[in-house]
Amino acid sequence: MRPGWLGAALLVLLVLMGCSARLDPTSGASTAAVEIELPLGPDAVRQRLGALFAEGYAATSPRPVAPGDWMGCFTLFDRRPPAPGVPPVFPSDAALRAGARGDPAMNRYLARGVPERAQDVFLYNARDCNWASEVRARGRPLPFSCDFILHLEAAGAHATRLEALEVRPQVVAGSHLGFAAHGLGIDWVETRRPVAPTRRDRVDLLAGIRGS
Repeated sequence: MRPGWLGAALLVLLVLMGCSARLDPTSGASTAAVEIELPLGPDAVRQRLGALFAEGYAATSPRPVAPGDWMGCFTLFDRRPPAPGVPPVFPSDAALRAGARGDPAMNRYLARGVPERAQDVFLYNARDCNWASEVRARGRPLPFSCDFILHLEAAGAHATRLEALEVRPQVVAGSHLGFAAHGLGIDWVETRRPVAPTRRDRVDLLAGIRGS
């Protein structure tokens, strides 16, 4: 076998041997809504969220993220159209529907009328952060990441119901040979695997908002 062919064969073998963890069995995705009620009107809740998360379309510097502060990874975008020439970041209904298989909460959300979702916000994981979650392999939590949608709904004259939904939940399940950052050479890169929405991460997010 020629040296060139030998090198190519070894590369293919290494790719096929890329490490990928087998996920531990779970009890299944939660079908119940994960929500809280805040003693504020929707406008006041929206202001609180704007103070807690960096506004995506605002011309401000990114906020520093303290170690362990996973909520600092997110940038807030609402449904208002951005400036001309700026693509919207809030996912379209078509994109959400394509990723909502097996996600009853997202399917319920998409069944709501557009006016009912007008005040909702999208928390985009712009820093591509990972954090430990309830998804495990061999008993150990895997690095997890997702984006969130926060649905705001009036609950009386002076209260707002806030529901959290996950968008693109995924874990780092191992690594494989692929193109390095910016396509410069070959390196071991993360193997990301889509997973069902988690409950604990939504609960933790809403708890952080309530305590802010």
